[in-house]
Amino acid sequence: MLTLAKPRLPHKPFIMASDLFPITRALTDSAAIAGERDASSLRSRICRAVFRHIRVEESEIADWDRGLATATPSRP
Repeated sequence: MLTLAKPRLPHKPFIMASDLFPITRALTDSAAIAGERDASSLRSRICRAVFRHIRVEESEIADWDRGLATATPSRP
């Protein structure tokens, strides 16, 4: 199970969420247009963009990225 520490946000959660959706959409759309097939690379780039936007430290980004890479999807 992946456990994430609660980061201190630089802005209100609603504002942060409204920023994060377009960031994620732009990266995903540009990868699709470029014909990318490497989902793990895209996931890593999205995580880095999101975590940097909420000002998470580089070491924490690496830890979370490793955790996401090894996490197994939960079943409903």
